[in-house]
Amino acid sequence: MDFPNHYPESLPLLKVPKKRGRKPGFKLKPRMVMTPLAISPPSSTPEPDMSSIPQDAATIPHSATPQVLTVCIYINKQANTGPNLDRKKIQQLPDHFGPDRPSVVLQQAVQGCIDSAFQQKTVFTLLTQGYGGEKISATFDGKQHLLSLPVVNSIDYVLRFLKKLCRSLHCENLFSDQPISQRSGGSYQSDAEASMTENYHMDQSDSKRYSVDHGDSAFSAISSSYTPKSSYGFRALQHSSVSMCRQSSTSPNSFPDGNRTGYNVSPESQESKSPPNKDPTTWSVEDVVWFIRDADPQALGPHADVFRKHEIDGNALLLLKSDMIMKYLGLKLGPALKLCFHIDKLKQMKF
Repeated sequence: MDFPNHYPESLPLLKVPKKRGRKPGFKLKPRMVMTPLAISPPSSTPEPDMSSIPQDAATIPHSATPQVLTVCIYINKQANTGPNLDRKKIQQLPDHFGPDRPSVVLQQAVQGCIDSAFQQKTVFTLLTQGYGGEKISATFDGKQHLLSLPVVNSIDYVLRFLKKLCRSLHCENLFSDQPISQRSGGSYQSDAEASMTENYHMDQSDSKRYSVDHGDSAFSAISSSYTPKSSYGFRALQHSSVSMCRQSSTSPNSFPDGNRTGYNVSPESQESKSPPNKDPTTWSVEDVVWFIRDADPQALGPHADVFRKHEIDGNALLLLKSDMIMKYLGLKLGPALKLCFHIDKLKQMKF
């Protein structure tokens, strides 16, 4: 018995796509999870504008270019030029040197003194050879001589150098670090002349400040030509008027030696009224006694005879130490330290 076929004879085949596998050696890359950025709430107060606020040393970046140190030295053409400088040549110099580097200004000022001198050798021989500084030149004995100044690293050194040079040339107040203003009567005076005069006398009481300055070794006769006790008159006339004290401190030579020192000199010391030779290595015993009395009449003057008793000449004086002075000469600590201070000043001078 045949059954009827209700299905079609052939059905279409469905094609299933095949997935290919990973190739050998294939590695999965890790997926990076992106986290959303935290959005901060808006600030209620705006940030201040820093552009108008000046920066101090702490906020200036280190890459900023440092400022170059400069100095300007003014010439007082109405000052006393002394016996070594020609006033006419001083008038031909510029009104000031600088502003420029301290070493350059020092070279210009010293060279100006050399060019303005009656004898260039006089100024040139006051200096000794330095190292690393600017060069100066002078012509004498039919030759041109060159000399290097010491290295300058501060403005104070320039002022001290020129002050000592002018002191040796007897033309003080020739240079100033302040502009020169015209006074009544046609005379010119520096605005800082009074302060520089005070510094001139302050060097005696505060000389320890510059006692170890090795740069000052560039001077030969500059330090030795300066009499260290130029203010004896002030101590001798301390009960007088202020004007008389100022006059005695600036011009000690206007008073006799006895009044200038303020110490009653014994008849033995009156025999040598003039100061001893500048070179202490050539001093005799009497020269040392004179120096002790003159250095500090009040503290050291009463002990001068002890140096005669022990026959201490110039060479022995330079070898004394504080412990030796106290032990063998019988001085107390205060006078011994004062004497050592004056001995150290002698050692620093060049003769």
